[in-house]
Amino acid sequence: MAGHSKWSNIKHRKQSNDLKKSKLFSKLANDIRVSVGNSKLDINSNVKLKKTVDKALSNNMSKDVINNIISSLDTASQIKNVYSATGDNGVSIIMECLDYNKNRIIGEIRYVLNQYNMALVPFKSIEYTYFKIDKISLNSDYNDRLLFYYLDELFLKDVFSNSIYSNIDLSKDLFSLLKVLDIGFEVCKILYPKNVIKLDCNNSNKFCNMIIELEKLPYIANIFSNFLKKL
Repeated sequence: MAGHSKWSNIKHRKQSNDLKKSKLFSKLANDIRVSVGNSKLDINSNVKLKKTVDKALSNNMSKDVINNIISSLDTASQIKNVYSATGDNGVSIIMECLDYNKNRIIGEIRYVLNQYNMALVPFKSIEYTYFKIDKISLNSDYNDRLLFYYLDELFLKDVFSNSIYSNIDLSKDLFSLLKVLDIGFEVCKILYPKNVIKLDCNNSNKFCNMIIELEKLPYIANIFSNFLKKL
């Protein structure tokens, strides 16, 4: 009986370890999908994806499995659900989520929102308060003065570091310009608030903490908000 009990215990431990490994790999696979979000599939240019892949490798997920996950991703088709919420001081957020269990998504998002006095609302009710724009990420190899001269000609003022935020109607001209200047770039579509709410330090920290909590949820790919901290 002792021998039987010993091997039975080993079997149960192995089953338990296999279950834990399966859950871990499932979470890592979700993390990889979220890391892609609306960004680049190239691991060398997507820092968030690289960190997630390194974590998966350190947990013994094989390179073949990781490559299969990445190669199967079509970023645009990954976004399946959009949720929005409003709260104190006119703050609103919009969350783009990957395909997942809808009931679980709503339950877990609502749990976080309730802690910050935020409530889910129909997306259509706040969609009109955001612009749909293109975020164009440039490579670092370009002539600043020449590029900014042409951007000024296109009346594009929202330029930060190596990213340009462009009205979708102007993007076609901008893409043509970048190709003529031989500047490499990547494009993703984002939501930008028409009116920005400026919050004091306490409220700003409060809502920033909320976004940090929401970003921990494995199926949330992107979060857009309408608030900034007062200077």
